[in-house]
Amino acid sequence: MPERAFFKYNMNGRDRVAVRRHCAAVREALFYDEINRGLDDPIGPEAYDIGGDYDDGVAYLIIEDIADDHYLVDKADVDSPWGGWAPFETVPAERFVETTRRLARFQAAWWNHARITEPDLSSSTGDMLSVPMTGTETFVEKTLTDEWEDNIVEGLEKRGEPDPSASRETMRAAIEAWPDIWKDRASQGNLSLMHVDMHLRNVLFRKTDDRPILIDWEGLTTRLGIIDIAHLIATSMLSPDYLSRLDGLLVPAYHEALIEGGVTGYSLEDCERDYRLAWLALRRDLMNTR
Repeated sequence: MPERAFFKYNMNGRDRVAVRRHCAAVREALFYDEINRGLDDPIGPEAYDIGGDYDDGVAYLIIEDIADDHYLVDKADVDSPWGGWAPFETVPAERFVETTRRLARFQAAWWNHARITEPDLSSSTGDMLSVPMTGTETFVEKTLTDEWEDNIVEGLEKRGEPDPSASRETMRAAIEAWPDIWKDRASQGNLSLMHVDMHLRNVLFRKTDDRPILIDWEGLTTRLGIIDIAHLIATSMLSPDYLSRLDGLLVPAYHEALIEGGVTGYSLEDCERDYRLAWLALRRDLMNTR
């Protein structure tokens, strides 16, 4: 054991899933125990010890402390044009590109792998909303309530939306359509593991060469890998100009890294289509409504 390590005791999500072994706490332990350790180039920190009572939704980790030789990128000292946390407007595009390529290489290793269809990797973790939760008729019924309608209109008005009622109906249509859209897309294959909570607060860069390491794997699940890239962009709260620039950089970089990682039968056009679907999946009202 090293002199310093990071200890995490976790029960997250265990009371929000039907099977506690499928909760966020156990999913992260599974990532470090099986997924990360099996990679030639691990995408997360090294784990020294992993355990817990998985059937009760309890896990612990003792993992590498990388704080001394890694860094977090700085947020800009300005307000985001979208509200929420401060933007990462000053982060160089190269950091986004290398994070995208690193994630794609990880996903290439698990692309269409039989293991990722098993419930302990493909089910909801009971933590952040993700496709396993939102791509169901049950979720639609629970979401589209009178309270939802009132809250959405109020939020759109505060944001200065020109026609809040019309925007609400567009959002409603997206939520109602998503389960069928996802069912059709999932039947076509080309799926992999995804991080789900992919943002720059969960990425540490090595000081010597800016190599990214990803942390906080509680949401790990099986779906469209490129949703992680859309989530990375969306949560960076960037200006429209920077968003547009990254759109043109990250999708080709993601696809190129997949192909380099051995993925076949997945064209750039397929990738661009999935990227558009990813933004539908990540609409605020679709993904962030309990």
